[in-house]
Amino acid sequence: FIRRFRYKPTKAAQVQSRVKQLDKIEPIIIPEGLKRVHFSFPPPPHAGRIAVTIEGLKKNYGDAKVVDELSMIIDSGSKIAFVGRNGAGKSTLMRLLGCRDNEYEGSIRYGTGITVGYFSQDVADELNEALTAEAEAESACPTHLVPSLRNLLGAFLFRGDDVHKPVRVLSGGERSRLALLKMLLHPANLLILDEPTNHLDLDSKDVLLEALQRFKGTVLFVSHDRFFIEGLADQVLELSCGTSPRLFAGDYGYYLDKKARETMPDGKAVHALPETLAASEYTLHAPRPTSIAVPMDAKTSREQDKKRKAERNRLVKREAELLGLIESLEARKAEANAAMAQSENYSDGSRMRELQGDLSDLEVSIAQASAEWEKVASDLETYADIA
Repeated sequence: FIRRFRYKPTKAAQVQSRVKQLDKIEPIIIPEGLKRVHFSFPPPPHAGRIAVTIEGLKKNYGDAKVVDELSMIIDSGSKIAFVGRNGAGKSTLMRLLGCRDNEYEGSIRYGTGITVGYFSQDVADELNEALTAEAEAESACPTHLVPSLRNLLGAFLFRGDDVHKPVRVLSGGERSRLALLKMLLHPANLLILDEPTNHLDLDSKDVLLEALQRFKGTVLFVSHDRFFIEGLADQVLELSCGTSPRLFAGDYGYYLDKKARETMPDGKAVHALPETLAASEYTLHAPRPTSIAVPMDAKTSREQDKKRKAERNRLVKREAELLGLIESLEARKAEANAAMAQSENYSDGSRMRELQGDLSDLEVSIAQASAEWEKVASDLETYADIA
């Protein structure tokens, strides 16, 4: 906004307001210890071109169809996000693919040389309670990573004396983080991850995301963290109860754009406005050309000028409304980000899912309000001749 309108006199007040907002933002200083934490997976075993072949997969709970007629081939090296509303069957499909549930119709066949690493919140119950956190992680750690095991534990929030805690006294969040680290240390070329970021703080999420981005194997995952999905997925599988899953052969941005296009009759990607915007929807009229073929009399000319002034006034009012709305949404977004950085929240999986959902909704609303504001600002330029 500042770069685009810095030299436009009509936007000087708004530009200065944004500059002041930026000046008030305090830079985040990353602790030196966290800057040096990097994690790379053990090299995955060699595998064939196809990781998984699924044919006619169905899963029902009573009369409810959870997974309905899924057939697809997953190539090795793919990174696929499973998306859909709560209860759409994402975690169920994870369990089916991870061989945790064998009651289904159809077939699931792994490719040549495929070894599976599976993580979900209930895997934490399988840890050895007689060991310490460090000893439990070391039991799955390849030899070449043992010297850096303390750093890896630190990346997953086991710092200082936490590494000596017996597994039996760990909280649910600590158990989940330890189970995730242990699974990631085990060489595998197909990772199936159900909500891997639930009990991680922002720095730990970054460590995990960077490692998965460099990982050469296949990753199938469920996450409510939009940033994590955008940074990792190269395909998106959409699930919805009662209908067949749909595969979108593109990243998360492509998926959102494709869904938006499907809602428009002309195929243009125009996102539906939230209620806060739709309630004050406006209609723009094309401005009259500056020169016309048929001369107008004085009365007609005055009427045209009156209509143009009224339209300009409506646009000015709408621009002010949108700028106020964007400022309010940005403030709420800042509050959500601050809440996610609080330790009592990022250690609570359900609270983090709620905050991540709120943040995603706010980001969509900000993008839509900004897009509408840019159109209003552009249309106002056509009325610059009106005093």
